[in-house]
Amino acid sequence: MGNDIAHIDATERLGHDEGMTNTVAVSPKSRTVASILGFFLGGLGIDRFYLGNIGMGVAKLLVGWLTLGIWPLIDWIIILAGNAHDGQGFKVTNWS
Repeated sequence: MGNDIAHIDATERLGHDEGMTNTVAVSPKSRTVASILGFFLGGLGIDRFYLGNIGMGVAKLLVGWLTLGIWPLIDWIIILAGNAHDGQGFKVTNWS
């Protein structure tokens, strides 16, 4: 549990108009690394393995080629847009 607290040090503020202060944990994984892996090795699911989504990485490795490159392209766009999540459910937003 103590290790999880280090992952929550950077947060985003949500619900500005309602005055709510919900926070979303930010992943320590690099968005730059994930996007580069997604571009070059996305068809093999390496980007999903890096982010800690092992099950989806295996699925992408085994059947991703059936989508004719659409699944890796969509995953890459999701990473670039900052909407990807790591294996613990934290958003991958840091470019460093």
